[in-house]
Amino acid sequence: MPFFRAEPVTESLLRGDPKYRRLTLRLPVNVPFIIDNLWEYLRPEHMPCRRHAVFASPSPALALASSASAAKGRGLGVYEVVISGAVKIAQLDVQDAKFHPDIAKIVETLSKRISELAAGQADRQAAEKLFLPGATKDDWSALTSASEVAAALIAEMSSLSTFWRGASGILSSSDGEVFFELGETASYSPKNLRCIA
Repeated sequence: MPFFRAEPVTESLLRGDPKYRRLTLRLPVNVPFIIDNLWEYLRPEHMPCRRHAVFASPSPALALASSASAAKGRGLGVYEVVISGAVKIAQLDVQDAKFHPDIAKIVETLSKRISELAAGQADRQAAEKLFLPGATKDDWSALTSASEVAAALIAEMSSLSTFWRGASGILSSSDGEVFFELGETASYSPKNLRCIA
């Protein structure tokens, strides 16, 4: 099943240079940090880490519509992604993670539950740590041991989350967002590049 990306046209893109594993942490732009942290905490080992992932779409039109890049200079390039090497890949059941129902459901529940559970300053400080950008599974596991309030909030959010249950490791022709994490020696490159002004 082919999938596609859109990004600004550069010399590297025109040459078809391969791109390698993302080494830096990618913090979310359209998803609250606490939801990103929850998704990472719940992520099954066989699924890609969104913080090191490359994002794509099942069609050129959706790739163009979902692109966070602004057209500059030479415009945007839309291309089929060709992967070489080991990769973890997933497809969501929504066009973009920012539309996932976890976000509204959990954020709405969370504000009420924090007010109910975190009465004292220590409890509020523990709850605040759930919102730290880029928290790891280990960070959240440590929080569950250190704070009953954090443990209760994490358990409640985990029970409400459907993100990974709806993600598939097999690509389909649906409109769902595709994301993949390259292995250490893997790469991807563009195929059939189309430039759009």
